[in-house]
Amino acid sequence: METGPYLSGVYENIYPKRYPVNEIVNLFINAPYDIGVLHYASDTPYSRRQTLLSKSLSYFGVAATYAAAIAIVRRIVEQEIAWLKSKK
Repeated sequence: METGPYLSGVYENIYPKRYPVNEIVNLFINAPYDIGVLHYASDTPYSRRQTLLSKSLSYFGVAATYAAAIAIVRRIVEQEIAWLKSKK
């Protein structure tokens, strides 16, 4: 749901021309930085009777969120280390 505006912003940042006409858009080839999208959905009710507010909040599903955050932080740290080594 939020990926469209995010990718539009990334595209406008890389290519100043806002709307491509009659051309294929592949912004992952020439991007000067990493582009990532994380999709995680855990709020889907199991039946029509259950709604998102019918149960109390729990820690179920938090492990996937932490795993995604750890992967992102690892990538950032790896790139920073590589950048520091290239400066020497």
